Amino acid sequence: MLDGFDAAGQPRTRPPKRPVTINDLMLHTSGLCYEFFSADDLKYRTAKGIPTVVACNFDSIRTVLLHDPGAA
Repeated sequence: MLDGFDAAGQPRTRPPKRPVTINDLMLHTSGLCYEFFSADDLKYRTAKGIPTVVACNFDSIRTVLLHDPGAA
């Protein structure tokens, strides 16, 4: 789970408060986001060298939660 960025622009992460459930995925409350909806997601991907979802490859699905599951 993304918890912000340090002074050098590197992402800080922490464990989510609980795991993502199928219900979260169905209700769009899993905490996942696309980089075109979130500047923080794009910044995380850039810092970690993860391609955007537009790349349509396996590496592009390696991302971080932006919210705790069930919270948003």
